[in-house]
Amino acid sequence: ASTVELFDGYRFEIAGSLQFPTSAVVSAELGLDTLPTIDLEVMSVSLRGVGDAPVVYYSDPMKMLAHLGEVHGADAVAGMAGLMAWSLAPTRALGRFDAGRGPRTLDEMYACAATESERAAIDDLLFGSVSDVLDRYLPDRDKHGALRGMLAFLAVNTTYRGPE
Repeated sequence: ASTVELFDGYRFEIAGSLQFPTSAVVSAELGLDTLPTIDLEVMSVSLRGVGDAPVVYYSDPMKMLAHLGEVHGADAVAGMAGLMAWSLAPTRALGRFDAGRGPRTLDEMYACAATESERAAIDDLLFGSVSDVLDRYLPDRDKHGALRGMLAFLAVNTTYRGPE
């Protein structure tokens, strides 16, 4: 995260306002764990277009689920629950919060799977697309466009691959 001058006289903030979870070991080594923080009720808001309901990302998970249900429907809540369950094995396979070790091999990634459905989720991560997974859990591209867009953005930032 930094502020850079992209054009003469024009400075832009790059990624400072968007802090993804970092390994506790890395945070401690950088001294980030000693910095003051501000707990906000709303972490972010995703908009898709004129007339679409925004997705408000509340810090409180229960408030977030209530918002999803009230504004985006029970299918959005069910879809997010399914997506969160799906993501457990890929998260372990990526080892995103492991510090001090190189990337895992494919064999090490697959070894993280305890069940066949977890193995399939890791396979989705490695060889599928973000859009395929979103289509499975949030198939209504119009109704859940803002939610799908934010999730695709987060997935691209995590995997450094495009949504398709």
